[in-house]
Amino acid sequence: MYLEKGIEEFGANHKPSPFTITCPYCGGMAMDVSGIQKVPGGGYVPLPDGYGYFANVEGRDCGVPTFPPPPTVAEKAAAVGKAIEIIIADEIDGLLREREMEFAMEAIAGYSETETQEIMKKARAMAEWRTCSLEEIIGEIMSAVAGGESPEKVKGEFLQLKTAWDRKEDRARRRAAGRADAVRFSRQKERERAQRRQKRMRPRRREYRGPDIV
Repeated sequence: MYLEKGIEEFGANHKPSPFTITCPYCGGMAMDVSGIQKVPGGGYVPLPDGYGYFANVEGRDCGVPTFPPPPTVAEKAAAVGKAIEIIIADEIDGLLREREMEFAMEAIAGYSETETQEIMKKARAMAEWRTCSLEEIIGEIMSAVAGGESPEKVKGEFLQLKTAWDRKEDRARRRAAGRADAVRFSRQKERERAQRRQKRMRPRRREYRGPDIV
């Protein structure tokens, strides 16, 4: 919210701005928590389009909240369309940058298309783990190759490098395998105990040796 000339200007005709206002469109309430932010350098500036302000109305003891009109359906549609265009443009730019990096690796390091795709997949995961850009990861690879390192050695070391997420997945796989082995071992022991118990509890069978010979 902006302040019209004469609001919150201390002097003979001082008028304060209200601490709490109600939105006429949604019914929500807003409270001032930041204080007054003056224009850098002092003076006054024209009110930007689409912003509300506290008007200096004659006969009122404080500023009157004045809100811009709500956006029309056409304006909302235009805003949504612009946002979608920006998202699509960003995705296209990202794909083009990735393709340029793939071409650079193929041309400079001599990697095949399959190798570059494998490196890009690993680089995306590493960029997300290290919270850095994909360009930085690929730049490190290309710098190593440009510094005289063997492209095959650089590729092998990079693909074998495990991220924290890779190590977490390895630990989860090992734990799952250990639990499965423990369950199989427990079931085998239970079967063996049941067989021994059944052997002890069943009635003894008499052996027939044939007729007695005198």
